[in-house]
Order: sequence, then structure tokens, then C-alpha cells
Amino acid sequence: MVKIIIKHSDREKLDDICNRFASALKNLPCKEVTGPFIPPIDKVRGEWIKCFYVKFLRDTALKYNKILVIDSSR
Repeated sequence: MVKIIIKHSDREKLDDICNRFASALKNLPCKEVTGPFIPPIDKVRGEWIKCFYVKFLRDTALKYNKILVIDSSR
């Protein structure tokens, strides 16, 4: 399981970024994607925070899965 944290100073832009990232994550071979959700402390040092939990299949390498997530965010 991987936790992905996204931060931005503007809340509306953060919502837009998270929605696009969530739609990109749906195309990955993941077992389960939870998020975007707001953590208990949602603003730190002037930046809003949202998180994702991504659960991968056990038969694939973690390094390969991380590369897929990074490539899907571009």
C-alpha cells in the first residue's frame, strides 16, 4: 500500500489536481484506490493537503508500480 500526498496553496486548484489524478489512477492495474480524502489536519504552513491510498496487486514489483503512478501523473 502506498500513500500519496498532494499539497497546494489554493484549495480549488488542489481539488482539480486531485480529481485529474484520481481519474489517471483508475487506468492503473491497482487492486484498490482510496481517495482523494482530507487528512485530520488539512492545512499545514499555508498549504492544503489531500491524500490517496493505492493498494497494488501482490504479484507485481513495488518499484514497477511506483513508476506507473509517476508516469500516470504526467
